[in-house]
Amino acid sequence: MLKGCLVVDEQDPDKIQIRGGDDKLISFPPKELQPFSSSEALTKGVEDDDAGIGFVGFAYRGAKVKVINIMEDCPRSNGLSGQFVANVDSIRSEGYPVSRRLYLYTRPDPRELAKSFIDFVEREGQKVISREGFVSLDPRIQTEHSMRGAGSADVVRTAATIKTALGRTPVELQRLTTTFHFDLFCSDLNTLGQQDIERLAEFLARPDNRDRKVFLLGFEDSVSTNTKGQKAPCFEGAISDIAFKRANLIKSLLQQAIKRRTDPYDADNLRALPGGRTYVACDDPVEGNGLNRRVEVWLGNWPSVR
Repeated sequence: MLKGCLVVDEQDPDKIQIRGGDDKLISFPPKELQPFSSSEALTKGVEDDDAGIGFVGFAYRGAKVKVINIMEDCPRSNGLSGQFVANVDSIRSEGYPVSRRLYLYTRPDPRELAKSFIDFVEREGQKVISREGFVSLDPRIQTEHSMRGAGSADVVRTAATIKTALGRTPVELQRLTTTFHFDLFCSDLNTLGQQDIERLAEFLARPDNRDRKVFLLGFEDSVSTNTKGQKAPCFEGAISDIAFKRANLIKSLLQQAIKRRTDPYDADNLRALPGGRTYVACDDPVEGNGLNRRVEVWLGNWPSVR
């Protein structure tokens, strides 16, 4: 689990400390802590200070500053370092730990103007979001990776999984930034995931994607009960079935979304596969396993027969 937080002494508010992963407190002289009135000003302050460090939104990071990697100090089954790299793809797939979603809130019965605005944001507005430097929700093929040392290792692992399940090795494997995450119970797809189903169906309907195979890889986590000690429905069978059930759920929802379209993708090209227990985050009951219980989306082709 990521550890580290700012600590303010109630008796002496000017005394600022950081509590590290080893529980040690590191004090900072108040004169070295400088507030800024805007994200742009903070970025400029870091640019002008060789030892400066700040916390700012991704769109305001600036071209002259280094965006730091985040290290999680726990062993992981994929053998990677645990260094998460900040980039558009890692944030979109929710692999970078220091990132969050932005929400729009309405009344239970929003007016038509509010509905129209939300519809715009979820569709055409995503292009505006990308243009302004923020991270769009639209699916895209990953060109960067969320973890240092990932990329080729992920492709090799995925190709081996597909070959084991289907007896064939795909070619031209590419992972999409769209990653489906679940609440504790395997059937509880979170809010973003429900909307991503429609976005993915639209992405697959594009002419350059219609003939490609889609591999949905489900993954397990180590949590099998909720906070009340109740067994999750998806744990009724063997533990190894959970990953497959998660992938199958996404496949079923995606098939339904495809059928609703006038320019549908061939749903026969969808494959649901168990990816096993390959962690991308620490085996932590809350934060880590929220990322570990997931379904990855991969595009690929079968090799041509000569």
